[in-house]
Amino acid sequence: MISSWEIEKQLTPFNFRRPTATIIDDSTLEIHCFPCPAFVQHYSRVISTYLQFENRATKVETIIPTDSASEDVLRQSNLTELGATDVVIFGEVHRLTQLVSGITWGSQHPNGLFAWYTFESEGGKSITMLGCREGLWGEAAGSLVRVLRKFSKTQCLIYVSKVGSLAENVSANERIATGDESTLGDKAIAWDDPLRDLKSIASSDLVLRGRHVSVPSPLCETKEWLRHWQETCAWVDCETWHMAQAAKDVEVKFGYLHIVSDNLAEEDGENLSNEDCDEIQSKRELLFRKIETILREFIATWDTQPAGNTAITQST
Repeated sequence: MISSWEIEKQLTPFNFRRPTATIIDDSTLEIHCFPCPAFVQHYSRVISTYLQFENRATKVETIIPTDSASEDVLRQSNLTELGATDVVIFGEVHRLTQLVSGITWGSQHPNGLFAWYTFESEGGKSITMLGCREGLWGEAAGSLVRVLRKFSKTQCLIYVSKVGSLAENVSANERIATGDESTLGDKAIAWDDPLRDLKSIASSDLVLRGRHVSVPSPLCETKEWLRHWQETCAWVDCETWHMAQAAKDVEVKFGYLHIVSDNLAEEDGENLSNEDCDEIQSKRELLFRKIETILREFIATWDTQPAGNTAITQST
């Protein structure tokens, strides 16, 4: 049943909420997930796989929410309090410590689903750094773009997160991925990337462009899947296609800057299972500094666009 979600652990101000469970009776356990089809199906597969490994003949009944369920949650969240803003930088914004200094993310709207900080660029544009305490996968990622467009009149969204590499010779935690094409199954999309012509990208060996593929769940990434998709795609995650498609639908500019967190094509000892270790985090700090450099140039470039929103706010 889909009804609520809570906190597992809090090593970060964002993306720390996890599904919870309710014991119904001696033979029934009810799992509560964020209401997003891809998210619910992922956890259903995780549980089913575990039970299969344990040789338990247990039935897993999955109640799939509607595609609009996540958008309904976002519309009822504190995101609607953000106000008008020209550009939203979404994702691991707490790691962008030098883009805007002195932000204490833990105190920003502590009971809300979102936290943000909005500042004015030199050209008078409003730029919002936005983080979510829930991990927004699949359809929920697209819902975020639509809600931002409706309630905040957002003109551009830049997503900063992580991807896996399908290409060999791309070491984890040493490169930044970007691009302007993505595929989900047989649905391909291309878009006008607002980051494409930035000098800080073109002149950097740290940034690689490539075609992207989204999956409903990391459990889809089997060896057979890899052999099929690595012929045409370089990056994989569970969100970017949905964001790009929603952005195109509602006429929002979209771009992404993702740290390559692991390599599916070759094992180099660094992946999502050990990403919290000091050595990996130190390597990522260098990449986040480069992302900040790119974002500074982007913001300066965006200042040449027609005037839009200029609200200066922060969540409290």
